[in-house]
Amino acid sequence: MQEIEHIFKNLRKHEGEIFYTIKEKRPFKYRMHKKDAIMVKEHFYINKTHFEKLLFPSLPKSVKHARERGVPGASYALALLNDERILPRKINKKHHPKPSISGGIFERAGKFEAFARRVLENKYGVYLLPGKPKFSAKIFDFVSEDEEIIGDAKYFTMVRGKNTPPAKYSVIAEHVWLLEKLPAKEKFLVFGNDRRVPETWLEKYGHLVDGIKFYFIDEDGELSLLYDGKNRRKSTT
Repeated sequence: MQEIEHIFKNLRKHEGEIFYTIKEKRPFKYRMHKKDAIMVKEHFYINKTHFEKLLFPSLPKSVKHARERGVPGASYALALLNDERILPRKINKKHHPKPSISGGIFERAGKFEAFARRVLENKYGVYLLPGKPKFSAKIFDFVSEDEEIIGDAKYFTMVRGKNTPPAKYSVIAEHVWLLEKLPAKEKFLVFGNDRRVPETWLEKYGHLVDGIKFYFIDEDGELSLLYDGKNRRKSTT
């Protein structure tokens, strides 16, 4: 079936990237096994027939229901089919419709952190989980195991769509200050929703920032570097 071929094309494309189980948010990777199957964690082989069982007549609402269809590694298979990289929304919608905001990829602002985590983990090649680093009283959204990479996510918009948001500017300044106190080699803030918020903040205060990178992720998952952390603005073109 056309959907299955499309899914396996995307599985081959994103082999080795990090995904998360739906309920427990456990990170995992897979690798392709022959032409019509994947292997997850050396334990589960999931083939085209298994994916078809999950797709039709519709995607299961839970891992429990997925297991009832006799699919090995059901939690992993279901997570892949609910990931935009493997089953894009325009195809996924007819199997398992989902709400969205402004037609974008995020169902709500709280989903941005999880989406940003996937993008940044693929960039840095390590797991970036929430945690409280040494010498910090704050829990950051993204912390590598060795605490050499630390960052936080912000999902802001301009006030009434056009005015600068002073309260949010204060939040950005606070997090820049907190990050500057940490000895990590790579420190960053990543923004979603309205690109103008970090850009206008940087226009006013970017010259005071040292060692903190600013990223922006759009709804297509494209990562842009707004500021390289070296007291000079990075070109956004």
